[in-house]
Amino acid sequence: MSDLQVLTVARGHLLNEAAVPRAHLTLPPKAVYPLALLELEEMWSPYLLKSDGKKGIQSRVKFKVSLFSQRPGMEEAAFLSDKVKKVLEGASLQLPEQQSVTFRFLACVAETPGNTRETQRARVIHHFYDAIIRR
Repeated sequence: MSDLQVLTVARGHLLNEAAVPRAHLTLPPKAVYPLALLELEEMWSPYLLKSDGKKGIQSRVKFKVSLFSQRPGMEEAAFLSDKVKKVLEGASLQLPEQQSVTFRFLACVAETPGNTRETQRARVIHHFYDAIIRR
């Protein structure tokens, strides 16, 4: 279950470093904004790149961090985006069973709501990360 462990460790790291006020693995029914949502994108396992007993790559996990805000404009979402990138990019954290995970920033996509008369839609910035798990 290294995929869930990676998401849980990333969520805990974001909350411990006060990068976001709320971080979830699933969107709550009555969401309170601003918030971060972590979602699994892809997983590759096993990675057989070990050599001579040295630490090698065990698996890779791609995940997405979506940052939601309902304030007009993109300022709040952009501010959260910057904080999250500074906290996660390049971070190396410990997983159970003597494993470590390193996060690498891949891309960022911003979504702004179109003109609509419906209730105010959230502004969203998506970050995509690669998590490399080593033993």
